[in-house]
Amino acid sequence: MKPTDTPNTQDGSIPTPGSYPLYEYPAYTFDRKYENDEFQKKVITLDSGYHLVLAPPGCGKTDILAERVVRALSCGVSLDDMLCLTFTNRAARGMRSRILERLQASGEMSLFVGNVHRFCSHYLFDNNVVARDTTVIDEQESLSIMASIFGWKEGSYAGNGYNRVLTNAIKLQHLGYMIASGCPKEFLMHTDLFRTFDYKTLFKLVSLDYTMENFAGLYTGTVFPKVDTSGQPSKYLDDCLQQFKFARKYQQYKEERNLVDFDDLLILTYIHASQHQDRLKKYSWIQIDEVQDLSPFQFGIIDLFTDHSKENVTLYLGDEQQAIFSFIGAKLATLEWLRERCGENMHRLYFNYRSPKYLLDVFNTYANMELDVDPHFLPKTINLTEAGQDSLCILSAPEKDAEVRLVAESVGNFCTLYPAERVAVLVPWNKDADQISSVLSDRNIPHFKISGTDLFTTRQAQLLFAHLQVVYLDSNMMAWSKILTGTGIFNEDSEARRFVKYLRDNYLLPSDFLNYTRSSYMLELYRCCQGEYVIFDTETTGLNVFEDDIVQIAAIKVNAGKITDRFNIILHTDKQIPAMLGGIINPLLQEYERAEKVDRKTGLCAFMDFVGDCTLIGQNVEYDCYILDYNLRRDCGDFSFFTVHPLYFDTLRVARIMAPRLKSYKLKSLLEVFGLEGENSHLADDDVIATLSVLDHFLGIFAANMQQHIDCLQNNSAVAELFRRAYADIYHGTLSRLYQRSFETPLLVDELEQLYGTFIQKEWITANPKMQYIFSFLRNDVIFPEKTPSLKEQLSAHLLDITTYREADLCDSSCITEKVFVSTVHKAKGLEFENVIIFEATDGIYPFFDKKTPEEIRESARLFYVAMTRAKKRLHITYAESVSGISKWGNPYSIDKEPTPFLRHIKKYFNF
Repeated sequence: MKPTDTPNTQDGSIPTPGSYPLYEYPAYTFDRKYENDEFQKKVITLDSGYHLVLAPPGCGKTDILAERVVRALSCGVSLDDMLCLTFTNRAARGMRSRILERLQASGEMSLFVGNVHRFCSHYLFDNNVVARDTTVIDEQESLSIMASIFGWKEGSYAGNGYNRVLTNAIKLQHLGYMIASGCPKEFLMHTDLFRTFDYKTLFKLVSLDYTMENFAGLYTGTVFPKVDTSGQPSKYLDDCLQQFKFARKYQQYKEERNLVDFDDLLILTYIHASQHQDRLKKYSWIQIDEVQDLSPFQFGIIDLFTDHSKENVTLYLGDEQQAIFSFIGAKLATLEWLRERCGENMHRLYFNYRSPKYLLDVFNTYANMELDVDPHFLPKTINLTEAGQDSLCILSAPEKDAEVRLVAESVGNFCTLYPAERVAVLVPWNKDADQISSVLSDRNIPHFKISGTDLFTTRQAQLLFAHLQVVYLDSNMMAWSKILTGTGIFNEDSEARRFVKYLRDNYLLPSDFLNYTRSSYMLELYRCCQGEYVIFDTETTGLNVFEDDIVQIAAIKVNAGKITDRFNIILHTDKQIPAMLGGIINPLLQEYERAEKVDRKTGLCAFMDFVGDCTLIGQNVEYDCYILDYNLRRDCGDFSFFTVHPLYFDTLRVARIMAPRLKSYKLKSLLEVFGLEGENSHLADDDVIATLSVLDHFLGIFAANMQQHIDCLQNNSAVAELFRRAYADIYHGTLSRLYQRSFETPLLVDELEQLYGTFIQKEWITANPKMQYIFSFLRNDVIFPEKTPSLKEQLSAHLLDITTYREADLCDSSCITEKVFVSTVHKAKGLEFENVIIFEATDGIYPFFDKKTPEEIRESARLFYVAMTRAKKRLHITYAESVSGISKWGNPYSIDKEPTPFLRHIKKYFNF
């Protein structure tokens, strides 16, 4: 048994209950808290068909979803048939923790709990749809790449509408790719471009019929516009055609560098899954939370993976009154489609377990009068706590600056009167959050701001994460680009990205500059293979290099490309050999039964004698070397493998360098892709022969291109020296600690904290006090060293998640000791606070002045509803009676303001 050739990343699974064997659970009984709520009990027991459950805030949705999992397991539903999808990482973590708590679980369980993008990411990598070394880039990286395609300097696109130009070009790439790939019209993303740009006029100007085929052709470059050059040139025409050109270049850029963005995760999954329905893994037990926030396209993807037989159950859970994400493709009409699909299987939850009656009266009146919710569907509560004098207040200020001070004063009062409770100030815009945060800081009120530049996307965090990425997988090109810029070798990310691609095209990695002086991994391997070396492989009882046993060791001695000697033994083991290896019967079982077993110490020492002083080579050989090291220590006394053999070469790494766009680097895949001799039987004696075939193949390609490789090294020796002096010690320091273990402290966090101090000392980054939130979050809420004791194991389990976390993920974490939060309303969705202050509740903000259509105004009303329903005990609403400033022409202005019209039906409940 050997690990896969790819990083093992956390897959959203939850642990197996420690008290029960796999799939064996006690008979289900309702938790006592559900005894008096027939509506919740009914939803928990739904086990066939499609069901839509609508539930307003405070009705215990997350608890119910977790309870459904527990009941399904007790009823014999297979984990492999279950899929739990949510809208955010934070929601997924909340659901997972509730399930674990309910099951009293420990160990590992293959239940996926995560958002749709995460599910698609797993599908693409697990099914070799994208190149194995593909990197998922975020919005900030996409904009940077598109800016370089436009030829703009880094950062020059901030403000003045340039950012929107880049965003529209990125949107066009996705839209054009979907149309060219034949995606159904109802699933197309970014169709707002059809309203933003008059494409019908464009097609008329270039003498093309306005059809989907021609639109796709213009995007792919297979349809050529007929531009009349005799007349006056049209800037509109030029700009539109350029946009198509840049969109196409963005796709090419990503393909050449093994990059995908978040929209690509959805698009590529849909295209591949729809073309491989016969081989697709289907789920018969599915539940999806926050369905109002999902786009039709996301539902289309989920449908592809749904077992539509009569035995299936799919539960859609959401709240139409919290649909506020139309700007990312969510459509309220999707709920109508779900209603049609579910037919009579419509359910509502009617009891609010969070809010006292005085708050619920506000929410229900608003839902009825502003959002047209039928009174019969409004939730009830048994919490009859009476409102205090400060429970519901509407506060006004003469102008906006005074309103900011008023809010700060209210926050201070809450902190004084209710020191154990949390306070949230909810604002419409990031700039408002900045202003309020500044005033709170001036008043020495500790607070956590969730707006603007996300902590996880700051320069400090990105450089730290990039370091972890290149240490874990040194073929990550985007991470190397960030390192080269962050260490000052290049001034702009675009320059660094070009340089890294230039190196890769010449079979070099930036790590070559750190590991060698005027040499490289491939040069050293090539020189080694001109003499004598040993190719070896192991088969083991498991994947834990620290604790599992080697069962088989096979090796061949090669001199100048010819096999001169062979070695193959089966070692005795008291550990159990796994019956299955992936989806096949483990061939090692039969081999072990029929072979003569060698004493462990005798066999291991015999192998070391066979190797002598030869250099070792293998496929994914780092694993073999480390498990060999720990087996030697355990069975042969005080023996350090790496003292004797510090140098080894990995054909897996060679394949990543020489063929960076492969979709799989497993030994079997390499043999098939390149038509090489050998068999990947998962027995070590066969695998070493196959590894030799792979090695010879890539050495032949390298030999033919070696001179340009050497030229590239020589031409960049100055850059190499600068980079080596700046970063080599840091890089090698972390590498040296990968296999250290601690069962008490998360070594990954220790490493980050140490690196953070070093990077500040080197002036690569400036200090950011908020970084401590990330360290605390990872230490207390994410990484559990008793399960993953080594840095290597922690990177394998958590690195992908770490790079996708955002500030909102911290809000329910123990790492936040502050009681005051400042957030935009959108980012606060899903959170709850004892005390909420809604800032700038004026007409022109709620609804925003440019929202003209009934649906736009209705969404603004829902946004205000989301803001109000974050409150658990007290709700204050503030507004300014006027706003003043200086216009862009330099003229002072003052405008009278009115409170939002959304208060008209609920202001009777408030004190003024």
